[in-house]
Amino acid sequence: MAIEYRPATDDDIDAIHAVVRAAEIADGAPLVTPRDEIVEDFAAPDLNKDHDTLLAIDDGEIVAYGLVYPLPSESGKQRTFGFGSVHP
Repeated sequence: MAIEYRPATDDDIDAIHAVVRAAEIADGAPLVTPRDEIVEDFAAPDLNKDHDTLLAIDDGEIVAYGLVYPLPSESGKQRTFGFGSVHP
């Protein structure tokens, strides 16, 4: 089956958190990303989930997640904060 792509929604937060945790465990990360951090990211006022997030779905399961968050700037320079995880 081909991998499908779509924007993330609030309904995906638990599955996204599972992917993030699996990647952290595989990488031996010393810190744990709390689910609430993802909830907070999704509630950011400048985030447009339709344009700023992307999920990769394989056989109905989220296998990768990405988010690019635009940072407000008064200097005229455009900056973004990006992160994501891929299930090992």
